Amino acid sequence: MPSIPREQYPRLEFHFSALKFRVAVVTWSIVVLPTLLFKAYGAMVPTEYWPNPVAAVIAWCLAIALCLAANTYLLSRMDMSRPVLIIGPDGVSGRSFPAAHLPWTAIQKIKFYETGQFRQTKLIVFRTFEAKERDVTMSPTPLAGVKPKELYETLKAYHRRFGPEPEVNSDDGSVRTYDSSSWTGVEDD
Repeated sequence: MPSIPREQYPRLEFHFSALKFRVAVVTWSIVVLPTLLFKAYGAMVPTEYWPNPVAAVIAWCLAIALCLAANTYLLSRMDMSRPVLIIGPDGVSGRSFPAAHLPWTAIQKIKFYETGQFRQTKLIVFRTFEAKERDVTMSPTPLAGVKPKELYETLKAYHRRFGPEPEVNSDDGSVRTYDSSSWTGVEDD
C-alpha cells in the first residue's frame, strides 16, 4: 500500500457557528427574558396597580431592547475566532477534551452515534488505549460549516494514516493482523 505524504493531511481548524448563538440570543431576548421580567413584576405588584395598556407596551418594548442589548454585548465577548476543534497529523485537540491534546497513537477506535427520536443528537466517541472505561466524547453539532458525518469520516482518515500500527502476530513477523472490521470496512458495535 503506497504511503500518502504527510503534506496531504493539513491541519484543520473548526469554529463555533456564530449564527446559532445569535438566533438563541435574539429568541432569548425577545421572548424569554421579558416574559420572566413581567411575571416577576406581576408577582411583586398587585394587578390593580398595572399602568394603562400603552405604558405596558412601552415597558415591554424597553425590556426587549434592554435584554437584546445586554445579550448582544455578552455575545460579542465570546471569542468565535478561536478554534474549538483542531485536527492535524499529530492528533486531535479541542476545548471539549479533558486533555489538551489527544495523539492519534493514543486513540484505539473512533465511533459515530446518532441518537434521539429523529436522530438529531450526534456524538463522536474516541476510545483510547489508556481509559477503556471512560471514552472521550464530543458533539460536532455546534461547529460551523461541517456536517457531523463528514467530520467523522475526516477523523477516521487521519486515524488510519497516523494512528497506531496493527500488531504483528505471525511467527516470522511479516504478517500484520487487524481487527475483523478494519479490513472489511464494516464497523463493529
